Amino acid sequence: LLRAALGAQLRTLGVEVRLGTRVERVARTRLGGFELALVGGEREGFDAVVNCAYSELHTLTEQLGHELEPRRFELTSLAVVELGWERACGLTVLDGPFVTVLPYDNSRHHLLYHVRHSVLDSAEALRPPAEWSQPDRSPLGQLDVERWFAALTGGVREFFPELTQIQLRGLLQGPRVVLADRVATDTRPSFVTCHEPGYLTVFAGKLDHCLSAADEVVLQLERAAPPPYRVTETTLPLQLNR
Repeated sequence: LLRAALGAQLRTLGVEVRLGTRVERVARTRLGGFELALVGGEREGFDAVVNCAYSELHTLTEQLGHELEPRRFELTSLAVVELGWERACGLTVLDGPFVTVLPYDNSRHHLLYHVRHSVLDSAEALRPPAEWSQPDRSPLGQLDVERWFAALTGGVREFFPELTQIQLRGLLQGPRVVLADRVATDTRPSFVTCHEPGYLTVFAGKLDHCLSAADEVVLQLERAAPPPYRVTETTLPLQLNR
C-alpha cells in the first residue's frame, strides 16, 4: 500500500523513477552541480544529489574527497517461513538476544530474525567487505542452510515454544549498516549530512525515521543554496486508500 501510494505521488509530481539502476561514479561539474555515471556508460547532470544508498553510502561520497567515518556492516540472513497460522501476526521480544516474527508481504509467510543467529558476519570499515559480494567467498555462499535453520528455530522456540510447525520457504539475505562502536546499545539513529552544497547523504537506521529525514533533506538543500532546487512547495499529503 505504501509503495503504491508513494508511486502515485511521485507520478503526480512528475518525478522520473528508475529502478535497478546502479550509479558508478559522481563528479562535480565546472558550472556547478554534479554528474552521475551509470552502469552502461550513461551520464547525466543534476543540480543536487541526495545519497540514500544505505550500505553503499560511502562509495560515492569518498569519490568527492570527503572525510568519512567507519560503519559497522553486518551480513544478515532471515528465514521466510510458514507457521500454519490462519492470520498474519508480528511478535518481537526486546532486550538481549531477542527474536522477531514478522508478517511477510501479503502472503501467509512470515520472516524469522534472531539477534544471535541472523548475523553471519560483521566488519567495521568504510564499506562492506568485498568478499561479501563474491559467491565463492561470501559467508552466504558457504552457509549450511539446514544447520543454520535448525539453530534459528531453536532460538525462536526459546521464546515461543508453541511454534512447532515452522517450514522454511526461502531466505532474505544482504548487508545491513549501523553505527560503529554501538554494539552494547544497538543505537539506530537516522541523520542527514550536508557534505557540500548540493550533496547530502542520509544515514538510515529505521523506516519510521523517514519522514523527519525527508524534511531535514529539504531544509538542508534550501539552506545550502537558492533555487533551482527549492522543493518545499511540491510536498503533497500522503493518502492511503484500502
